[in-house]
Amino acid sequence: MPEKRTILIPQGARVGHDNEPLYGWKETPALCAGGLAVHAANKGERWRWMVTHESSGLALGVIGAMTRARALANMAAALALPFDWSRDEASTKKALVESRGLVPALRAIGASD
Repeated sequence: MPEKRTILIPQGARVGHDNEPLYGWKETPALCAGGLAVHAANKGERWRWMVTHESSGLALGVIGAMTRARALANMAAALALPFDWSRDEASTKKALVESRGLVPALRAIGASD
């Protein structure tokens, strides 16, 4: 069952030696489970609801959705994959690169809408 929490979403590209977002961080209410979060998207985004890696703020745009219910279902499907989403940002990004079948599996989840 997802838990309500506030997460930080990076605003703009990460720049500089400290790798901070160009426009800072935005506190966003979200439903969180297993290292992923579902939250309302920013205006102008493709989706109304986004699925995001909680500790890094990395948006998983391929499994975003137009409804909260669909985004929650997509998050549940992503959590069912053999991947540990609860890692920190650096180890998650490294694991994403090393996990050959993960991106196609995420695309398949997003295509099921």
